[in-house]
Amino acid sequence: MMNTQKVQFNFSQTAIDSLDHLKEDVGASSRVELVRSAVNLMQWIVNEIKEGNTICLKTRDGEIQKIVLPFIALSCVM
Repeated sequence: MMNTQKVQFNFSQTAIDSLDHLKEDVGASSRVELVRSAVNLMQWIVNEIKEGNTICLKTRDGEIQKIVLPFIALSCVM
């Protein structure tokens, strides 16, 4: 069995509403699943930035746009 540790967060009602809407949008079975997925995504983004890669998206009309996340980029400067 995996060693786990309970973590508790306090969220405003607005944040809880956003969390629940996002949970529904992505089809997560629980808030915990959503938060775990978000942490994994953040870790992937940080690793890519540390490797010198750029995170981009392709718009529906085919344009490639760089995603700028200054709060992450600043913390990943080596």
